[in-house]
Amino acid sequence: MLSVPVAVGDLVFDVAMSGPQRGPLALLLHGFPQNNTEWSAVTALLNAAGIRTVAPNLRGYSPRARPAAVADYRAEELAADVVGLLDALAEPNAHLVAHDWGATVGWFAAGRYPSRITTYTALSIPHPQAYARALRDDPVQQQRSAYLQVYRRSGAARLLTDNRGAVLRRLFDGAGLTQAQVDAYLDPMLADPDLLDGALKYYRAMSLTKPTALGHIDIPTTYLWSPADFAVGPTAARNCAQWCRSDYTFGELPEATHWLAEEAPQQVAAAIEHRVRSRTP
Repeated sequence: MLSVPVAVGDLVFDVAMSGPQRGPLALLLHGFPQNNTEWSAVTALLNAAGIRTVAPNLRGYSPRARPAAVADYRAEELAADVVGLLDALAEPNAHLVAHDWGATVGWFAAGRYPSRITTYTALSIPHPQAYARALRDDPVQQQRSAYLQVYRRSGAARLLTDNRGAVLRRLFDGAGLTQAQVDAYLDPMLADPDLLDGALKYYRAMSLTKPTALGHIDIPTTYLWSPADFAVGPTAARNCAQWCRSDYTFGELPEATHWLAEEAPQQVAAAIEHRVRSRTP
């Protein structure tokens, strides 16, 4: 796997690239509190299947892509980074794959730039309108989303980093991740306060992002979810379908929790490959 800097305007992203020189391209967006190593097991499987992969550390996570203003972390701005990366790599389009916060970014990218996104595979987080409506009306979703208000508080960084990141580490309790995988995510955050600050700005910018600004998705889409996901309940997950007007697949992965790429890499890679092949000559 090759790690290279990629400039998008004034920002420079750290990007992992791997796979064959030719073949369909998959652009993978990580979640919180992860980084692009989230995709290590999945990219190995995709590469073996002939799919090229590009996995950036997102805005706030790449050291040279950390604007100061909270408004710079609105989902609309983050979605523009997706197109900026494709432009910088001279790629006309890509198959988009994304998890957690990356999935929110991915929904906006798929909705706003359908000419650049060939297909979309979202992990864990459904279409923003499906999520927002469940958050408004569904007590189960309201309970599962209570942590969002904690992350938005001014003292969130201290809370999350106290006792070697004990609160963050509890996110992975009961999940099928190794200690080395968790350390690869959390050690950089504990060592670099600016990284955690950038990651938390996603949450602080939520009130500046309007889910209703995003309508239906008109490109082929796969949505993967686990009934054991601590962050997303069944109402939001199942209502995702009504916001996808093209070919749509909903896949449940009961053997996993929220961390699908790490816990079920073979199933995730198979779903991505199937989606990619559905639109690859």
